[in-house]
Amino acid sequence: MTDTKPPKNPVFVDLCTRFDFDDARAAEYLGVPVFTFRKWLNGERTPNASALRLLEVLGMVEVLAPAIHASFLPQPKKPKKAALVKQVP
Repeated sequence: MTDTKPPKNPVFVDLCTRFDFDDARAAEYLGVPVFTFRKWLNGERTPNASALRLLEVLGMVEVLAPAIHASFLPQPKKPKKAALVKQVP
């Protein structure tokens, strides 16, 4: 028996590539949990009509009003500062 995975959804692969998103930032951009985005990306689930419409609208805003679209893009998370550790003599 061959265990084949479904192909990755090209719409979401393009989204991640175009904006240099990781899964967490792409999910934040679309307003869905990371788990849901990963299911869509990996082709395990299909987004509903409203999610697909959102992608269309965001694409139109990206083309027609890039400055407004830029405000929708999630900012990269800043790395947490390492806690200072006191060394005990």
